[in-house]
Amino acid sequence: MADNLLTIGTSGVLASNGLLNTTSNNISNLNTKGYTRQNTEYDSSILGLGVGRGTTDRLVNDFAMRQLRRDTSSVEYNKQFLAEANRVDSLFSNTANSISTGITDLFKQVQTANNDPSNTSSRQLVMGSSQTLINKFNTLSSLVLEQRTFVSQQLDSFVVETNNIVNNIASLNKEIMAYGIGQSTPAPLDLLDKRDEALRELSEMIEIQTLDAENGEKLVFLNSGQALVMEHGRFNMLAASGDPDPERKVLEMQLDYNSNILQDVESAGLGGKIGGLLEFRSQMLEPTQNKLGQLAIALGDAINTQNRLGMDGNGQLGKDIYSMGTY
Repeated sequence: MADNLLTIGTSGVLASNGLLNTTSNNISNLNTKGYTRQNTEYDSSILGLGVGRGTTDRLVNDFAMRQLRRDTSSVEYNKQFLAEANRVDSLFSNTANSISTGITDLFKQVQTANNDPSNTSSRQLVMGSSQTLINKFNTLSSLVLEQRTFVSQQLDSFVVETNNIVNNIASLNKEIMAYGIGQSTPAPLDLLDKRDEALRELSEMIEIQTLDAENGEKLVFLNSGQALVMEHGRFNMLAASGDPDPERKVLEMQLDYNSNILQDVESAGLGGKIGGLLEFRSQMLEPTQNKLGQLAIALGDAINTQNRLGMDGNGQLGKDIYSMGTY
């Protein structure tokens, strides 16, 4: 009887000590990035002699984790789009680059010259205002093209960062799989925390969906259903030259153990920083560039057409003021 009481008392002390260790570990890791709070539970002994075996698990809600990754992607998407849009807005809001100011100045000079057509200096001022307007168009066009180059450079950087995270997730999958699954071989909780944190970091770059494999791996997919991390493999992202415009980078995915297997990635619905960057390019930057060119062509053609209806100082019919090139 005394031995039974000693066994029961010892198991209770050890169990209490385990609970204190778990609590202390939670407090110590309060500010540890990616750490998930843990909880230890005990079963009663099979023979009814004290406390049985205890298990320590993470307090994780899968639904909340999925929501966190989705919201993280949404926030980073909007932050990236806003940051890029602000750059373009600052270019066009700068009075030094204002097209409307240049057009207004040109029309003023045209009106002055029209009121006194024999005045040579007024005609020269019209030509000077025309050149100033051309310079504004050229400056804005160059700045927009610089933004396009900057987007491509950012895309290259984001792709490298994404691939590093994907590689990390695949490596953690292998480590976790090596421990097996089940009560006898539980995966180290710190590896599970690291993998969840890596998935959160990946969701900053692109919106992802996850699926638990039977062997303990975490499979990762894009919103489109394309796989990023598979069982025993992964896809790497590539920022490839576009077709027909090689300067317009597009996304592709390449299988890590077979470089001949390539997949195109749809930019729509990617989410995260990469999605925000590509959406900005397609929905704001490229339309802005196109509209700027259309405005220049329409304005130049209209002024040329009108000028051909008049006469110069020598009584000759007017000619084109602007050289339109080919379009």
